[in-house]
Amino acid sequence: MDRKLAAAIVLLACAGAATGGFWWYRAFRAQDARTQALEESRPILVNPDDIRGVYMTANIASGKGLSARLKRDNITKLLDETEVNGVVIDVKESNGSLVTEGLKKFVQELGAEPVWKIARVVVFTDNSQVTAHPDWYLAATGSTVWRDNRGNAWLDPANKDAQAYLIAFSKSVIDLGFDEIQFDYIRYPSDGNIGAIRATGSKRKAISATFARFSDELRAYKSDIKLSVDLFGYVTQRPELSIGQALEDAVPHMDYISPMVYPSHYYSGFGVKKDQKRGLPAVSLSREGANADPETVVHRSLLSAADTIASVTTTLRRAKLRPWLQDFSFGFPYGKKEITAQITAARKADTAGWLLWNAGNTYTASALNTE
Repeated sequence: MDRKLAAAIVLLACAGAATGGFWWYRAFRAQDARTQALEESRPILVNPDDIRGVYMTANIASGKGLSARLKRDNITKLLDETEVNGVVIDVKESNGSLVTEGLKKFVQELGAEPVWKIARVVVFTDNSQVTAHPDWYLAATGSTVWRDNRGNAWLDPANKDAQAYLIAFSKSVIDLGFDEIQFDYIRYPSDGNIGAIRATGSKRKAISATFARFSDELRAYKSDIKLSVDLFGYVTQRPELSIGQALEDAVPHMDYISPMVYPSHYYSGFGVKKDQKRGLPAVSLSREGANADPETVVHRSLLSAADTIASVTTTLRRAKLRPWLQDFSFGFPYGKKEITAQITAARKADTAGWLLWNAGNTYTASALNTE
């Protein structure tokens, strides 16, 4: 700095002090206080690699009835008083969009808190476009729209226009302030008269291409959006499922993979080979045995999945595991012990957190560590 200029600044400062104090210093301190207040008002950032979340239906998120409000308040209490720091909220189901003004308001309210907001989008089972765009759907013999055992129609995963519709919807959800989009039912149907579906090509190639297109277009729309996918628990044991899902196909395109490793859902039992690398024995459990040993089922499933992810060589992103765990009883009573066992298993497998599923949105708070 020029010496004359520096001297002038000192003289001005002294003059200011003689006429009521260092006005420039007081202004600086006032601005600093405002900046500090602004920083303190901002929510604490949540690490997406350590999300401990619970599932919430759209009705619970936005319903005005007493039951919805009580369950919503209970989940908010979990966010305030336990280790839970994320919420997965339904925004689209098999009948289309679930976005309402009430849901938007709830998401905005969560945005003021250190909460990771995940939008669950049911992808290919979708009845909302049947009338307007029947050509987007899987067809049965005779060109009629095919339906599963529940009467639901399925968009054809290979149809580019159907993909564009789903991408446009996902962009609208990003605009609501969600931190992550989670895709569910990103597959072909698993029940109903599958043989009656008119062939449209390789199922696996269609699902893999969908992962890629969703990732490319949504990241181009918002570069820091996180993307995740729900997969059947069996993908941790098998290289490819008949519904087109293969764990390795999601790895280059998704940030998080959430296999639904519910111990109660291994209907044909659970088994894995001896893990020589980790010194773990082979496991062979009946359906009842799997349900009664949640820690083993979850832990060994996730280790198998981790090995598959590690084996994928790609220059693109490599997904991390964030499993769905069950907080419900199905053939075996599940309580604090069983929930804790699953969480322990996920931590042992070094996952990017975990998610709890309960269709009724009622969770076992005693299994969740307090902050």
